[in-house]
Amino acid sequence: MIVIETPHHNVVIDNIDQVISMGGPWTGDLKIDNKLISTGCIVDNVLYDPDYSRLIFVRYHNIGKWRKDNYFTLNIVDLKSKKQYESIMHFDMVFITHITADYVEIVNAFHGEDLSTKRNYEIDGGFISIT
Repeated sequence: MIVIETPHHNVVIDNIDQVISMGGPWTGDLKIDNKLISTGCIVDNVLYDPDYSRLIFVRYHNIGKWRKDNYFTLNIVDLKSKKQYESIMHFDMVFITHITADYVEIVNAFHGEDLSTKRNYEIDGGFISIT
């Protein structure tokens, strides 16, 4: 179990398992105050934004048995309203490096070490409500 430090909420990721049997990425169930929020949460890429009381994370969508059928999305949870949002765009791989009021800074990788593919993904218009 992994605990994400946030004030006023108990945020954990449990039921952790690897996506690709080659050492990761690792996913789990994201729970807020003991309520399941999302499955497929990438365990090492959850950021808490204290300015807007929200979590942002990468979610793995295991749609089919072939890797080409599966994808990742950026997801936001507003901790005040518990509303959830998901990126319109799907990614083959993505890692969140930073979040601001207007955009999510991402790289095309499973880690944040190589910033050569860094770009900004706009929050306004780039997400849809899923709850």
